[in-house]
Amino acid sequence: GGSAHVHAVPRAVRACPAPYEAPREWRVVSLTELPVVLRMPSAYGEKRYAIEAPGNPSQTFREGDFKEITISEHLGPSTLDSATISHSSRLTHYHECREIVGGHPAAIHAFRGSGAYFDGRSESPSFDVHMTLQVNPGRYILLRGRARDRTGQQEILAIARTVRMVPEGGDSRVLGGSMPPPTLLGDSLVSVLRRASLGRAPRRVRRLRLPG
Repeated sequence: GGSAHVHAVPRAVRACPAPYEAPREWRVVSLTELPVVLRMPSAYGEKRYAIEAPGNPSQTFREGDFKEITISEHLGPSTLDSATISHSSRLTHYHECREIVGGHPAAIHAFRGSGAYFDGRSESPSFDVHMTLQVNPGRYILLRGRARDRTGQQEILAIARTVRMVPEGGDSRVLGGSMPPPTLLGDSLVSVLRRASLGRAPRRVRRLRLPG
């Protein structure tokens, strides 16, 4: 008799170590709603909504119809361990680790299952990334990303590790080397940092709500 052919379910990428470093050709993106600079492929475009819901400052970037990242700012507990997500039964292939990202402690998580996409035949759990970066005790930058495959998840893990905080006043000297060298970012690094910090209205930041 014949034997049944079983398809292996692709596992999520491990959160650490980093799959690869962000390539030099990735563009520098200066967020307008948050004091953050990061790098990403040029194919990502900002997703804007006709109606902006009240809440924490955030910005979303998307490539294609499913792969996207959202960066937001939150207030929360005083410790990183208390502020980050924890494993739940609905998340599969879960892996987490701690790293220093841009001079700040961060919890990085990779897993499958925060959402789902339709692959033409059935729904499949998304490949997810969640990073909680502690700016200081009680203040956090969150990066949430999802993709439809491991390659997209690896890319989002690389994007997350490029997040850098812009100092108040836009003085790049305060970064203390936490940004990648200017040769990797182009000659406009200082102007990018200054644009990111000038003309920003006061932000109302709400307390962190962790996913269930």
